[in-house]
Amino acid sequence: MLEEQLSSNQYCSVSGKSVLEAVSVLRNVVALAELRRTPLCLLSLHFRSAFGYISHCYLFHILVRYGIRAWIIYRILSMYGNATASPQQINGALADPIPFQSVIRQECPLSMALYALCVHPLLPTLEGPLTGVSIGTRGKRISVLAYDDDITVFPSNLEDIEKVHHAIRIYERATGTQLNPNKSRALAVGVCRSRL
Repeated sequence: MLEEQLSSNQYCSVSGKSVLEAVSVLRNVVALAELRRTPLCLLSLHFRSAFGYISHCYLFHILVRYGIRAWIIYRILSMYGNATASPQQINGALADPIPFQSVIRQECPLSMALYALCVHPLLPTLEGPLTGVSIGTRGKRISVLAYDDDITVFPSNLEDIEKVHHAIRIYERATGTQLNPNKSRALAVGVCRSRL
């Protein structure tokens, strides 16, 4: 089951979790930062064509690492392994098919679950070293939220931002995807004692 594999802060493709719950957690984090007057930044990360750039090599490596049964991986491989695109006719002739080395098909019913598995290794590298915000009666620390290809990170100082930058660079090299800084956003909340 996916909930056994994925981070507790992943809300996509996990039974019993929804985008509404993720929004509620986000609202609570912002409210606590404002109430406690603590410095916090919300970084909304956007990866360029997130589904379109995930390397198939990375995808199948991840599936094996999660211990997904071989017959399931074989079925997914049969859908993705020999995928090609045929351009339209050029000067009256069909061009040769172009093999896909990356892409998770968005129209595929498995796409959200596959992407959640692919983005999962990024989440612990962001969760662990970041200060985050403690919420709830048990003081659960939240430093990242993810739903599908929407990832929100909560750095609270300049060191946290450097850690986020480092984790993203490693993830980009492993997956073939790239952060899109033009569509990623930052919002300062609470009291910013230092410039984030």
